[in-house]
Amino acid sequence: MHNMKPAVAVVSDAVTDPWAEDDSDWFAANPGRSLRLRKKMPGELQVAAMDRGAEVPAQLPGHLWATVSYQIRPGERARSFHQVPIGNSIDGLSDLELAAHFFSEGDLETAEQGFDDMVALSIGRVRADALFRRTQSRLAAFEEDVQ
Repeated sequence: MHNMKPAVAVVSDAVTDPWAEDDSDWFAANPGRSLRLRKKMPGELQVAAMDRGAEVPAQLPGHLWATVSYQIRPGERARSFHQVPIGNSIDGLSDLELAAHFFSEGDLETAEQGFDDMVALSIGRVRADALFRRTQSRLAAFEEDVQ
């Protein structure tokens, strides 16, 4: 799969778009998951681009648009859009596999930090739980280095 610069949108459950409802239902049925990969729904990328004041990127030949939904917490999700080669399976990947395939950082914690940063920028503040989680991770890494 290609690591390409994704288009990103932040979505809350207040939005009644079919993709928001579909993701909400999927995460409710899969409570242990943070990431979901699915085919982009009709109109989804266009609405996200319009919301961000951007143009829809051209689709590469032999590729399809896929959506990675990241559930930050129930009712709060971020989406990124990626082009994947036609024929690649997008079903059944774990959160860690999704992070490795679609986030250049290659691990879920770093991917979550990137999404947290993007969400904080989009709403103009940094969420306390994101800062707390990052601080805990850095403290644990520091303690390992000291020992």
